Amino acid sequence: MRLILPLTLVCAWACRGSSKPVPTPPPTAAVAPDTARPAAPLDPTLDTVADSVFLARSASGWPDPGNAFEEWRVRSSPTLRSGVPQCVTATPVVHRDSIGPLRPGVTLNELRAVCPFLHLWRSGSEPDEWSAVAVMRLGSSLVGAMLGDTTSNQRVSALEVLDSTLRTAEGVGVGSTYRELRAAYGPGNLDGGAEECTIVEATFPSHPGISFDLNYRSPNCEISDDSVVLTVRVLAMWVEAPTATESAERSTSDTLSISDSAFARSTLATWPRPSLTYDLRRIHPGLTPQCTTLIPVITPDSIGPIALGESLSELRRRCPETLHVWSLERSGGPAVLVRLGSALVSAVLSDTFPASFITRIQPLDSVARTPQGFGIGSKVTQVISAYSGFSMISGAGSCTISFESLPRTMFLVPSGACAAVSHSHSRATELFPPDVLISGVLVVGRGRTPPSRY
Repeated sequence: MRLILPLTLVCAWACRGSSKPVPTPPPTAAVAPDTARPAAPLDPTLDTVADSVFLARSASGWPDPGNAFEEWRVRSSPTLRSGVPQCVTATPVVHRDSIGPLRPGVTLNELRAVCPFLHLWRSGSEPDEWSAVAVMRLGSSLVGAMLGDTTSNQRVSALEVLDSTLRTAEGVGVGSTYRELRAAYGPGNLDGGAEECTIVEATFPSHPGISFDLNYRSPNCEISDDSVVLTVRVLAMWVEAPTATESAERSTSDTLSISDSAFARSTLATWPRPSLTYDLRRIHPGLTPQCTTLIPVITPDSIGPIALGESLSELRRRCPETLHVWSLERSGGPAVLVRLGSALVSAVLSDTFPASFITRIQPLDSVARTPQGFGIGSKVTQVISAYSGFSMISGAGSCTISFESLPRTMFLVPSGACAAVSHSHSRATELFPPDVLISGVLVVGRGRTPPSRY
């Protein structure tokens, strides 16, 4: 499912302390000096501008968000469409990880290096909610690169195709029916809740990375039988940036083909491409660089010198040497591995840039403990007795317990022990047998400082 982060104007700087960062674009776009053009400010409340103004302003950088520079205008106007910068002259094939020279997941700077484009906006569900869109031509077709922000290190979350001339190698695309999609890719998964239940999103396990929007409003936001959409046609096609876990699963590298010393050499300077070879779970205690000789304490926002919310550059000042690995659980993400005293600790980051921030910290052995002395290997019943405000979340092969008195800290419990829990007990300490042990600890969230914008 696509996740396109909007820009909310009314929230502005006050949103920095909210649960999700909502960046606000700068007054003028950050563009290369040779492409910038001075211009008088426009009234952001204008609903439209002349075609010549539209093309001139959106070619040089992002204007202020507003109706006048929405990307739908390009698709509905032959004059504006002809003014969209052309990236390549030939019409490329749509692959699961690219369309011609375009790839989801690249940064805005990398996108600028391969294609010129118009800097436009797409309105969100709220009145002052906008997402940045880079629009370019591939052959005669328009493609939109979706962005959550307008800063140079922002990544393209997805590529959107609305023209029927762009097709996959199997010959399907906008205008194809779901029956034709099934013939090309086999049985699919249908999500009737997409776009507030106004379209159906179709994906195919045999062809990951591409999704298709079907022009169908589903009753109750559900599709119980795909026969109702067999003749429904595709409105839009998306090529989405793979998660770190998906990238690793597509990698052909052999997890047994690299020695421990080669693992350390490959991950000491920066991150290699996501691969099972560089999974965080390949623990190398003896090869992992040591940051401090002190045994760390697990707190609600840190483990030793590693703190939630701090940037990668701040972490590197405290711990100059780390191993750069990948957390490949769920959607995955970049992580660093370091020794604190004799404790092995990992920190998962929002991205791989210097300004990327720490979102999760995890001890990988039983050395690090809370001030009360609990960590991996502690008895679950004793942990429950030590803290107040107990809660438990169990499902999909995982189980965690947490406490109001210890915010942002989750204790992992073997899923089998949670499945055997009887809720007839009146006391939380009676839910688990006395021999069940904590299998992991996570410190998650925003932490002591707000995330850096990038």
